[in-house]
Amino acid sequence: MILGLNRKIFGSIIFLLLVILYTHLTLPKPKILDEVNIFSIELILKHSQIILTIPLLIFGFYEVAKMLMDKKRFSLLAFIIIVLGLLVKMFNSIITGLIFPHFVKRNSGKISEVNLDILLMNYMDNLNVFSSYIFIITCFIAISIWLLLIIKHKLN
Repeated sequence: MILGLNRKIFGSIIFLLLVILYTHLTLPKPKILDEVNIFSIELILKHSQIILTIPLLIFGFYEVAKMLMDKKRFSLLAFIIIVLGLLVKMFNSIITGLIFPHFVKRNSGKISEVNLDILLMNYMDNLNVFSSYIFIITCFIAISIWLLLIIKHKLN
């Protein structure tokens, strides 16, 4: 019954993950600060979409955690791990998609040095890369725990 009854939950989670993947693949990748100004509306809208999707994903993963709950509560551990990864992703989206374009728009005339331009863009790029690493690793750990619990449930 673990997989049969809850196909809607798994389908919803897969759909939401595909929405986030599509949004990431279609995000503009500005290389200089002037391009951040050009794409600021699109950056804000796409990152807002990611931010709004994450609470729905958390709810879906909560349902998965409840389905796989055992006496040792390893499922709850997996849920906490994946929520931490999703929160890192949410904060990254807030910083890179909402705060940074607003910051660049308000300070575009004040940022005149080329080195500062490159430094800011490298900083944002590194922030994106490392938050993606954290998200991928937390997803891998949580899904591995859940898969082990499913296998254990199937063997019993």
